[in-house]
Order: sequence, then structure tokens, then C-alpha cells
Amino acid sequence: MTRRFPSASTARLSAAALALLVALTVAALGRLPAPENRPNAGLLSQLKSEIPPEILALEKKASELYERGEPQHALAVIQQVMVWVNANLPSNAPYRASSQSWMGLLLRAVGRRQEALAPIEEALKIYRELAKTNPAYLNGLAMALNNLGIHYSEVGRRQEALAPTDEAVKIYRELATTNPAFQNDLASSLTNLGIRYSELGRRQEALAPTEKAVKIYRELAKTNPALQNDLAMALNNLGIRYSEVGRRQEALAPAEEAVKIRRELAKTNPAYLNDLAGSLTNLGIWYSELGRRQEALAPTEEAVKIRRELAKTNPAFQGDLARSLTNLGVSYSDLGRRQEALAPTEEAVKIQRELAKTNPAFQGDLAASLNNLGLHQLELGQPEIARNAYEEALKLLRPLAASNLAFQAKLRRIQNNLDELNRKEGIRIGANVNPSTLKFTGKNPFDS
Repeated sequence: MTRRFPSASTARLSAAALALLVALTVAALGRLPAPENRPNAGLLSQLKSEIPPEILALEKKASELYERGEPQHALAVIQQVMVWVNANLPSNAPYRASSQSWMGLLLRAVGRRQEALAPIEEALKIYRELAKTNPAYLNGLAMALNNLGIHYSEVGRRQEALAPTDEAVKIYRELATTNPAFQNDLASSLTNLGIRYSELGRRQEALAPTEKAVKIYRELAKTNPALQNDLAMALNNLGIRYSEVGRRQEALAPAEEAVKIRRELAKTNPAYLNDLAGSLTNLGIWYSELGRRQEALAPTEEAVKIRRELAKTNPAFQGDLARSLTNLGVSYSDLGRRQEALAPTEEAVKIQRELAKTNPAFQGDLAASLNNLGLHQLELGQPEIARNAYEEALKLLRPLAASNLAFQAKLRRIQNNLDELNRKEGIRIGANVNPSTLKFTGKNPFDS
């Protein structure tokens, strides 16, 4: 099983939808640990035959550590691989490109996203040169292009992320015309293209590639049940795209279908339980957006229950549990059960605070949960506690925003929340206004 690390979380001012984007980024970065399953597996095996067994053993160990949710340890192992690569392989060696892709993946996974850019760009450069004279490397080139698009997006360079993603789609479209084995990669790249358009506000344009991805996966899954989960992921993304263009009622059907597919998969394979929890969270979000807030509670609670069980035996699921807990707090708040909203939100903050101590990648999630904690405290008439939560969130985000454009809008929006609180509290002090009646109009701090 390939563990996909979650992308940037989202949190509404009146409610938080932290799991809404969990399954969005689906390209090659999530597939690197299992390259043997790719259409060019024979080529890769031939290349690896020239690598010393002890180096391949280190690569395998890194893959296993990554699968277990230990990216920091996996990174240390791959760094040992890179010492050998740098000392023994020429600058255009295919295995160097593969190893650099691994470096980028793992640096990204531990929150060192700016550092991840150099190895990702080097991998792309190598594959581009190789593909000029050997079409067998076009797949590696497309994979590297997808990775670069994902990474540009994550560091806030979203306009630059579009071109490599679009190029990857074009390559896979050509490859798939003569080799159906590339249809899966084409669908994945189309999904990413939809995401890139959405991030740039070109939401109507985002719909077509997302719908095409669903169509491809649906056809593939008819004869290959192993792709049912990919279909579910594409359906989740389609629901998001429909919601973004105001077709919220239409967003519900793909979300419900995704839950149905993953529930069936999880019955016989527990590896799909976390994916089921993600789809259940999305379903709760759609119910909430349609005003069906009572119906939103059950899938949200089920998602928390699943992830709590998973996290008992595998700490790698702690981050996902925290996101589901934050959503549960939102659901309680939406139903007017404000006191009940506090406990899951506080638990989410506690979990993410521990995770962020050793992995900076969780600092953004912690800031989002602190923002929600502030909102819930404000609903309960605790403006000073809310202010502390906002200030801590800002303290976390300021250094992130200094090096990553993607966090700057989020920083501004939480700052607006704090400014609005201070303004309203000034009014309350002067006119005895109840803080629980205050309404905030700022945008979602984690919806960039």
C-alpha cells in the first residue's frame, strides 16, 4: 500500500473542512515506492541490475520506512544512497534521476519543501535529456513533470505549476494512444490538471479534466478491480470541482459513490479503512454545505472512529485522526452543540502539537486547528482564550509564510480573525456585547 501524505488542509471560519482536500494530489509522488508496477518496469529492472545490492537494499529499506509513516528515517536512508550515487554515477544516469525523485518526495514529506525543489528539478532535467534519444524515458519525464507541478503548488508558485502538469498530460495522452497501460497515469495527471486550474481560480476549466479522469477510471475499474480505489479518489475530486462551480447538489452523488466503493473495499482489506474515513469526511462536508447538518454528523463521527482505531496501532495515522477530530468539532458547532465541539478540537490541537515537534510539515495543520479552537472558544464566550489560540496560530504561520507563498494568504486571514476579535471585543467592553453573538466575515484561512 502506498501512503499518500495529505495536502494542505482547509478550515472555514464558521466551520472547518480539513479533510476536503485530503485526496487531491494523486500524481507520481505518491507512487514512487512501487515503481515495479509501472509500464516501464522492465527498463527500471535493467537499470537496477547495474546498482550494487547494498544500495538497492537501502532503497528498499527507505521504501518500507516511508510506507510505515516514518519519512524522517526514510530520508536518512536515502541520503546514504545519494552519497553513493554522487560518488559513482554520471550526471545523466537514470538511477540518479530516480534517487533524486526519492529525495524530493521525502524532503517534502518532512516539511522541507523548499529544499525538495532542487532534487525534483534535477530529476526532471535528467529525464528530459534521456527522453530526447530514448522514448522509453517519456514515462519518467511525465512523472517528474507531475512532481514538479505538485511541488510548485505546495510552495505557492501556482502559476508555474500549471505548465509542467499540462505537459505531463500531453505526454501521457500520447503514450496511452499506443499503450493502454498508461491510461491510469493519464487519469492521474488529468486529476492534477484539474487541481492546478482550480488553484488558479479557473474552476470551470478544472471540471473537464476531472470528469475525464473519472470516465477513464470507471472504464479501467470494470476489468481491473485494483483500480476501484483510484476511481473513488477521482469521484471525491469530482465532487469538489462541482461544489466549486456552485453545483453542490451534484457534488453529493460522487461523494456517496466514493464512500460505497471504499466501504466495500475495506470489508476485505483493512488497508482501505483510512481512505474510507477520508471519503466519509467529504460526505459529511457535502451534507453540511447542502444544509443537511444533522446528516453530516454520522459520517464525520464514523471517520473519527475509524481513524482512532487505526492510530492505536500505527502512529502514522495520528495526523489524519487530528483532521477528523477537527471536522467533528465543526459538525457539533454547526448543530449548536458548542460545548461538545470543544473536546475534539482540543484533542486535535494536542495531537498536532506533538507531531509538529518532530515534523514541521504538521505546523500548518496545527495552525488551522488552533484557528478552529479560537472560533469555538469565542462561541462559548471565551474571547481571551480565543485570542491566545489565534496568536499561537500566527506565530506558527509567520516563518512558514516567509519562505512559502502558499501560507501568506492563510496568515493574512487568521490575522484578520484576530483583528476582528480585537475590534469586536473593544465594542463589547464599551457596550457590553455578548461575544458569542459575534459574526466573522473573513474568508477561510486555509482555502487559498
